[in-house]
Amino acid sequence: MKLRDHLPEGCFYTPLDVVARSPNTIVCDLNTEIPRLPQTDVAVLSGVLEYLEDFDTLLSRLYESTTYVVASYAMTHGGSLRSRLRRCFQGWVNGYSLDHFLSVFLHHGFHCEETGVWYDQTLFRFRKMQIQSAFVRD
Repeated sequence: MKLRDHLPEGCFYTPLDVVARSPNTIVCDLNTEIPRLPQTDVAVLSGVLEYLEDFDTLLSRLYESTTYVVASYAMTHGGSLRSRLRRCFQGWVNGYSLDHFLSVFLHHGFHCEETGVWYDQTLFRFRKMQIQSAFVRD
């Protein structure tokens, strides 16, 4: 909900969460149910992806509903004991390397345009790629 305070006036914001943090929150557990998402320009996945068992359905739904995805993710760092313990302690259920993480998004039609770092998280801006037909009709 902190993001809402930084959006420009008139920007439409629909939060998804496992609990209702505002009256317009879409309440769902993304590991058990992924609802149809509202059409939007940007979807923000902050502090979410480490808890997902399977990205496939979520990314398919996002491809149907948005142009950009801004996401944060704590990358695994070579499978070190410290990295594995941290993931376990925080309840994270997956541990993608950078290459694997990017390939999952690419497989679902999102190209990474920009990355950055925020504390121990990697930030990503993905853009939906438009699929073009190999056949052109006259």
